[in-house]
Amino acid sequence: MEGQTLQQQEWFVTIKSWLKTIMDFVSFFMKVGGIIGFLISMISLEINIMNSNLKKEINIMNSNLKKEINSGFERIDNRFERMDNRFDRVDNRFDIIDHKFELVDKRFDLIDQKFELIDRKFKIVDNRFDLLERENAVINKEISNMNNKIDKFNKEKRISPKETYRRWW
Repeated sequence: MEGQTLQQQEWFVTIKSWLKTIMDFVSFFMKVGGIIGFLISMISLEINIMNSNLKKEINIMNSNLKKEINSGFERIDNRFERMDNRFDRVDNRFDIIDHKFELVDKRFDLIDQKFELIDRKFKIVDNRFDLLERENAVINKEISNMNNKIDKFNKEKRISPKETYRRWW
């Protein structure tokens, strides 16, 4: 900086502050853009890579500022495009996961409907079984009545024809 004029030094400071502002904006955008831990770790890795690359680029810019500023902006734009593409891929993955969850919900709804049908069939079987038990109780009662009548009939003293013959003759 000793061999540079005051205006060149002011331009250098201005350009350096612009780059610092751009780097701060990029860092802030990448920190805000994270949705979950996986994305945050991906972004922080990208920030570390960008910081190391930008430090190298700043050292190169000291020798040829105009040319390097333009190429730096192009690289930053490309990185933003790549990050946008990555975010789009992640969004697509989340859409696929959401769709799979919807399918799982539909499958569970079908399973619930099948269980409801099974419950209805069990209720029908229970009702039929209750009817059969009632019919069985009625039949058992009738059998019991018949047995009682048979027992009563068997207990009665019957007069044989021979006894009748003897009695009257």
